[in-house]
Amino acid sequence: MERINIKQELILKSIWFTCASISQTFERTSRSREDILYHAWRIFTGKLGELTFANWLVDKNLLSSEDYKKYENNALSVFWGNTNVDEFDLHVNGYLIDIKTLPEHSHKYLIIPKDQFENQPKDIYVCLRLEHSLNNNEMKIKLLNKNCFEIYTLLKNNTIKEQYRFTAEILGFIERRTTLFEFYEKDAICPEKSCYRIHINRLSNIRNLFPLLNLLNWEEV
Repeated sequence: MERINIKQELILKSIWFTCASISQTFERTSRSREDILYHAWRIFTGKLGELTFANWLVDKNLLSSEDYKKYENNALSVFWGNTNVDEFDLHVNGYLIDIKTLPEHSHKYLIIPKDQFENQPKDIYVCLRLEHSLNNNEMKIKLLNKNCFEIYTLLKNNTIKEQYRFTAEILGFIERRTTLFEFYEKDAICPEKSCYRIHINRLSNIRNLFPLLNLLNWEEV
C-alpha cells in the first residue's frame, strides 16, 4: 500500500472543478439529486483521487510531465450539459485506466455501477482511499461552499488552511477481465443500482501494475 501526501494545488484545482461543474455533472443517485453537499463531495473526492494518482505517476517518473499536463487539462474541462459522459480517463501505454476514490476510511469496496461497467468498460481500475479530518457536514461545507472571489483568492495564493490537508492510500488495482469482480443486485452497499464490486483486500498490489503497463522505471517505485 502506498500513502501519498496530496499536494495543495491538487486540492485547490479539485475545489475549483467542483464549483464549476456541479450543475453540469450527472446526479447518478437519488441522494445526489436530493443533497447538494453529497453531490459536491462525490465530485470533489473523485476528481482529487484522479489528479492525485496521475500526479503520483509523474513523481515516480512513470508518466511524463507533458502527458500529465494533457491529462489534467482534459480532466479539468467542464462542458455544458449534465448528460455528458466523462471520457477523460488516464491512458498509459494503450491501457485505459479508471481511478476510483473511496472518500471515507470506512469504505471497503471498489464499486462500479452495472451500466458503467458494461457500457463504459476500462482496462484497469485503480482504487484510492482518502484520509482527512472533515468528519462532519459543517467542515465539508466550509471546504466546498466557495464563491467566485474566494476561489480566486485561493488559487492566487496557492494555499489552503491546515485543517483541509488530505492524504491518500493507493489500495491497489484490478483488471476488468478478471473473474474477481462480483455482481450484486441492489443491496445495502449498492442500494439504488446493481453493481460490480470487489473488497479492497482482494486488489492487486499497485507495484504489480507497472510491469503490466511496460513502464520502464517501475522497479524504482
